[in-house]
Amino acid sequence: MINTDAANLYSEIQSAEKFRDEHLRSYERRKKRYVGPSFLGDDTDGFEPENHEFEYVSLLLPKTIFDNPRVRVQAYRPGPIQDIATGIQAGMNRWIRDSHLRRVLVRIGLDNFLCWGMAVVHMEPDKDRLPPAWAQVALPYRPVVERLSPKRVFWDPHALDIAEARFIGHVWVRDKEDLEKIAKEHPEDGWDLEAIKNLAEDAGTDKLERDNKYGTPSRKEVVCYEVYIPGHQIKGEPGPDEGFNGAIFTIAVGQATSGSMEGKKGVYIRKPRMYYGPVEGPYVLFGTYPVPDSTVPLSSTVAIQAQVETLNMHAKAVMKAATQRKRIAFVSRAEPDLQKKVKRSEDGDVVPVNTEELNNNLKEVELGGVTPAALNALQIERERRDRISGMSDAMRGNVAGSGTATENAIAAEASTARMAFIKQQFTDSVTELLRKVAWYMYHDDRIVFPVGDEMAAILGTSQQEIYEERGEPWYQGGVPEDMTGYSFRDLDLDIEPYSMERVSEQQMQSRMMQVVQIVTQIIPQAISSPVDLQALLNVIGNMTNTPDLARVVDIQVARQMQQQMLQGAQVKQSSAPAQTASDVGAKKRPGVVQPGGSPPKSTTVPTAGQPQMNVPQQMGMQPNPMPQ
Repeated sequence: MINTDAANLYSEIQSAEKFRDEHLRSYERRKKRYVGPSFLGDDTDGFEPENHEFEYVSLLLPKTIFDNPRVRVQAYRPGPIQDIATGIQAGMNRWIRDSHLRRVLVRIGLDNFLCWGMAVVHMEPDKDRLPPAWAQVALPYRPVVERLSPKRVFWDPHALDIAEARFIGHVWVRDKEDLEKIAKEHPEDGWDLEAIKNLAEDAGTDKLERDNKYGTPSRKEVVCYEVYIPGHQIKGEPGPDEGFNGAIFTIAVGQATSGSMEGKKGVYIRKPRMYYGPVEGPYVLFGTYPVPDSTVPLSSTVAIQAQVETLNMHAKAVMKAATQRKRIAFVSRAEPDLQKKVKRSEDGDVVPVNTEELNNNLKEVELGGVTPAALNALQIERERRDRISGMSDAMRGNVAGSGTATENAIAAEASTARMAFIKQQFTDSVTELLRKVAWYMYHDDRIVFPVGDEMAAILGTSQQEIYEERGEPWYQGGVPEDMTGYSFRDLDLDIEPYSMERVSEQQMQSRMMQVVQIVTQIIPQAISSPVDLQALLNVIGNMTNTPDLARVVDIQVARQMQQQMLQGAQVKQSSAPAQTASDVGAKKRPGVVQPGGSPPKSTTVPTAGQPQMNVPQQMGMQPNPMPQ
């Protein structure tokens, strides 16, 4: 087990920061190129014309995360866990919209393309929510996802995979006065007020690498580290059986001013505590490409940094040559009037001169300029950059170049494969992030909030119908007593296909035509077949990114029609005459005794499309009693 002494743990943190900073050496340079020279003014000194980072991000970020994701939660075991999965799905989709998750994912996606992204999941009080009386919750809580700057996260530098890291954490900054106030108001959280008071103000702020060119006065801050150590068990504290996995340590940076803490660089300002959450820990690392035997993922803009630098070197050389181009005229000293006429003349003027001596007295000369060799070198470097990064004209949307239709199709297919991998890597990380949120949704009964429209979408009905039948649906977490034998791992969580992507006008029109075709052609055929209409619409809606498809069809009426048609088929079958061996081919049919055979099985056809679940009463959907 790792040594958790404050001095030793701070030394581990320092080594992790050196490891992180080594991989961020080009980060500021690439970020400066991404924003352009006018972001912080109009200073064009050192301007690099080939802004590969902005081009790459502006093309790929909208394709990776454009809208809030939608999740689908399923249980592969029968029983009450099926209702729990339905409730968690409604709760997750409602939480994603309420928390504006897309905004956080966009920032994490930008970090992901420039180096790597990091997010942390934790719980915080939902002070704006007034829970219903039946929930028996004094103060509701909610899961929160926060983006962490790549410059303020760290992890075990000796690990070969992030899952093997013996510690991982992040930096946070707080005014010393505010931290003292928190320690006084919440002593039950284990804050050490005396240790906080003994900390020097602004200790460790130099590690934040802030640019104080604006002359910001001292804010009397303290810099702290939150360190998560997986698998660590604090003696006398609850363990994994109660949902506590690993421990969290809070260390302040800087030398203490007095007392027994004096002379230490790392000071515990809070009692170590067990981490309540999934066994994988609170952090999620986003990355595009893995690197063998390294915990740091590889970004495309990092891998191609050398090619971009070389391309900009040639581009700046071409720009410099173009600015030095001159076109001047030399005149004979024997013709002083000719010099004046040339200087005074404008475009379109007719200047009377002695044309017989003009060729001898006037010479036009062009100096400098861009040479064909320089342009050829620039084109070679640009093509190399595009080849390695995969930024083809087809990917940019420019298909009017010299390439043939076949070449563009091949390039588009290769770009699609690259893009699909990048999107899937990001989607996998988002799925991991949402699974951590779903863990709290499953276990924590302090989570309480309404989910009317999401439950209506799952049931294929309206909010008003649910309210009239069962009251307003609310979600509440926590494991019911009758759920013995089930666990959170019995649930599968996936992001619905295309839910995070942009929907173009052409796609919207195509989907509208699909909906019309489904309603007019597929649904009538499904009604006459033993098909679960609700499940069918959910599947079609997920595949076409039309989650509200179930609302288009009146499921109740469709089920009634389906039952009537099936019952009519049963009556018709039972009234048919018995088939004898003399019938055509003596074919076997269900419900007819065959010579030498066994008695027939029941010909009763099971009614399809019946509701497969009810609104859970303890976990998932909670009914809010209707007003009397």
